[in-house]
Amino acid sequence: MEAYTKLTDDVFGQILHSSGSKLKEAREILKKIVNRQHYRFLGEIKPTKPAPLDWVTDRVRPVQDQDLRSLVRELFP
Repeated sequence: MEAYTKLTDDVFGQILHSSGSKLKEAREILKKIVNRQHYRFLGEIKPTKPAPLDWVTDRVRPVQDQDLRSLVRELFP
């Protein structure tokens, strides 16, 4: 029981600074998180009811009309 009292939450750091091949994939994922190289698609939800069409078009049109470079600058400052 005493061993559990000495545990810390430094698992992130231990994986990030490890050199073993077993943790290579986990280490690469953590490096991407630290360097803010996030996934473009993080998840998906299924709405319980469909969104009204005007709600969707009000949000899509501004993006279509906006210059792509300014959109990228806005999303990734």
